[in-house]
Amino acid sequence: MNAVLLGRSGERIDIALNRPKRHNAINKNLLNALEAALETATRDPGVQLIVIKGSGESFCSGDDLDEHAAGLPGDGEAARFIEQIQNLTRLIMLNDKTIVCAVRGWAIGAGASWPLNADFALWSDSARMRFPEAGHGLFCSGGVSLLLERCAGAQRAAEILRLGPTLNADALVAAGIAAEITRDSAMDAQIDKLSDRLLSLPAGSLRRCKLARIAIIKDALETALAIETTMMLDSLRALRLTGAAPKIKRS
Repeated sequence: MNAVLLGRSGERIDIALNRPKRHNAINKNLLNALEAALETATRDPGVQLIVIKGSGESFCSGDDLDEHAAGLPGDGEAARFIEQIQNLTRLIMLNDKTIVCAVRGWAIGAGASWPLNADFALWSDSARMRFPEAGHGLFCSGGVSLLLERCAGAQRAAEILRLGPTLNADALVAAGIAAEITRDSAMDAQIDKLSDRLLSLPAGSLRRCKLARIAIIKDALETALAIETTMMLDSLRALRLTGAAPKIKRS
């Protein structure tokens, strides 16, 4: 089974995370495939819009910790994995394509960072977001340490990142993370509607808007990504010393 599925319609490319039986949890294959798909779309001058979504019931349930059942990764392996995770945020936020994330069901951890990275995020009434990292001795990724505070405010962001509550659709709106909620059954139509509106803008408008956003946020984002990387590596070293391995429930 392909870890991601690709579809194209004119200037729009759809990337569907495709591990539905694992709620699209992130393993090496999915990470490699998503990175390659984003890099290819970024280089294509005929693409203006990229839609990222999940196959099945969920968007993405975060890292597939079952892959670490034999033990947590050492510094070298962990550093490579973390850098790849952080690079996905760069590919979403620091290229000149407009990115839309469409979220059904779970968005957890690293998988919850991508809707925050996107230029537009669509949330269904089945959407649930959670950042469980701190409760397992880990640290967030994907620029979330910067971006969540910008939309939810310092106090609410601290609660979400440190206490790890599950945010349902209503809570996502209340926190300023979601602008509005779409019925799950209407999500595909809403994706098409937003895509058509964006692609109907005058030539160059989407790219100029994205380049302006990049210029405004790039330095702060790179600082956040570097700090997150340091904290994630430190947290993994601490967990190895204690022999603890996090188990994150996906249900």
